[in-house]
Amino acid sequence: MYGNKIELLQSGEDYFVQLLKLIHTSTKWIHIQTYILEEDATGNEVLHALIDAAQRGTKVYLITDGYGTKLSSATVKQLRASGVFYRNFSPLRWMRVGKRLHHKVTVTDDGKALVGGINIADKYRGKLDDKPWLDFAVLIEGNACNRIKYVCEHLWQRRFRRVHFKHAALKPAMKAYDIPVALSVNNWYLRKFEVSAAYEDAIHSATKELIIVASYFLPGKSIRKALAQAAARGVKITVLLSGISDVPLVNRATRYLYDWLLRNKIVIYEWLPSVLHAKLMVVDKEWFTVGSYNINRLSDYGSIELNVHVHHAATAIEVQHTVESLVEQGAKEVKAGAYTQEKSLLQQLINFASYYFIRFLLKLFLRMSEDRRKVT
Repeated sequence: MYGNKIELLQSGEDYFVQLLKLIHTSTKWIHIQTYILEEDATGNEVLHALIDAAQRGTKVYLITDGYGTKLSSATVKQLRASGVFYRNFSPLRWMRVGKRLHHKVTVTDDGKALVGGINIADKYRGKLDDKPWLDFAVLIEGNACNRIKYVCEHLWQRRFRRVHFKHAALKPAMKAYDIPVALSVNNWYLRKFEVSAAYEDAIHSATKELIIVASYFLPGKSIRKALAQAAARGVKITVLLSGISDVPLVNRATRYLYDWLLRNKIVIYEWLPSVLHAKLMVVDKEWFTVGSYNINRLSDYGSIELNVHVHHAATAIEVQHTVESLVEQGAKEVKAGAYTQEKSLLQQLINFASYYFIRFLLKLFLRMSEDRRKVT
């Protein structure tokens, strides 16, 4: 889909300036869907902006995930009293964890949208002495926002059918905007594996270089096979992984794969200044994908995911330069020789146990998801 302007945003103040700007300038409607919205300084600023928007007449549609977000009853009451349409997606029930809404998306009537992996919380914004968790999103202006609007409305219509949208059309894109953008969705319950397939197809089709930035990196067999085949045919593969993780068990499980990665001559870097939460891949310096999708079974089968694919070489090169600059600033390469010397038998056993325990937990989580007979 042509007719778009794209800007890559990194977690931190710049991202939240843009998010708040979209809320403040919306006049007719705004959709926000997010996994985490915390009632800290950042979250409260966003919530107050949404309340102000609703009170000036903007139709505000806010969905947060029932596991990732726990807003107080007083806040929910205030949102609804102000006119905000708010829903907590798939609340937890006994022995049923349900599918998870993992979107991080905002779209407004002004024809602008934010799509990425950045949740709404202080840890993604950072403080004076505390670096933000590293993550990315894209600011989109143009025709792709129509598709993003449809994705957001479709989720509302399926879950909350009494809401009927009569939205004004988006502003047309300027002719000077020429960047092609595609959207892909993962939703097992709708039999959609578009993001998973896009990742696998991209790895299979790569001819020169892949740069992967991945939090919670636990690829399944098909992705591992595709990576090994790409490396064997001479594709240079670099992965930027978490040096510090908010889920240490997953970090240990990922490190169990280091031997395999290094055997396949895949270059590993660990991000050290803060928690890595990013999900991004650049392919052959020709296109890139960014969004909410993690390379693991939970994103494949348990979560609703949204990614943007930008097929524009000049933009892809800029994104790759951004990642390479970050690697130079704050990442450490995991070299085969040093890694072999540093790891102990105990560490290997812990990593092994973590990897298979995480696999077990993911299978259990997926079995506890919603009744599959309800799938249409």
